[in-house]
Amino acid sequence: MAELNNQYIKKEMDINKIKELLKLGLFASFLAFSGNMILGWGLKDERLTGILRELSLYSRLSNSRLFAGALLGLLGIFIQGLSYDGIYRLIEYKSKGHAKIFKSGVLGYIGFGACGVHVSLTALAYSNKYMQEHGIAVQTATSFAVIYITFFLLPSILIFFLSVIVLSAAQISAFINEFTPYPKWCSIFSLPLGMFMGILFSLFGNTEFANALSSAFLSIGNIIMFAGLLLAMPSTVNNEPLAI
Repeated sequence: MAELNNQYIKKEMDINKIKELLKLGLFASFLAFSGNMILGWGLKDERLTGILRELSLYSRLSNSRLFAGALLGLLGIFIQGLSYDGIYRLIEYKSKGHAKIFKSGVLGYIGFGACGVHVSLTALAYSNKYMQEHGIAVQTATSFAVIYITFFLLPSILIFFLSVIVLSAAQISAFINEFTPYPKWCSIFSLPLGMFMGILFSLFGNTEFANALSSAFLSIGNIIMFAGLLLAMPSTVNNEPLAI
């Protein structure tokens, strides 16, 4: 554990409150992760192509699994966004400019992540499953999926991932420029690292394990970020231990 640099010690930085928020964020990340695993644990139909091949991953899921995955992701992503206030507090103390940029990204994360992306994607999966069960033609299902994604889902996805880029850039820049109590190397504890690791699982082919983990790439990013910041959190101030 590193020692907290004295230049950051002021009453305004409530390190214990920050620690509570990071712990809450870690809990929320596992909540969202469980939802992703419930939804993503399956196989894609190799006979299909394009959008329908991707959606076939969910065609064998029961309605209860779809609803549970949607609910867990909804709660997890929303609470994650609220927990980002812990990182905001770390940055805001030394750089209000970086903190404002970070906060703008967080607002987009909260506003579009849970309902705009996660639940909407699950709704599309449910709609495709329903059409398959009722014998709707493949061409009709494909046309519906393309229209739904283009006009309803894609705008939310673009805004959401733009928000992720904004908050990640502000966070990494703040850590590298030592605007937080953490050393520079802790800038690796941000969303991009874990998200990249999650996406890499897609290279392991069409298996239940690989499909589930690759669909949970955002949750993996959050887990690594919150866990890393908690483990690397400074534990002493002037050789006095911080309360846990």
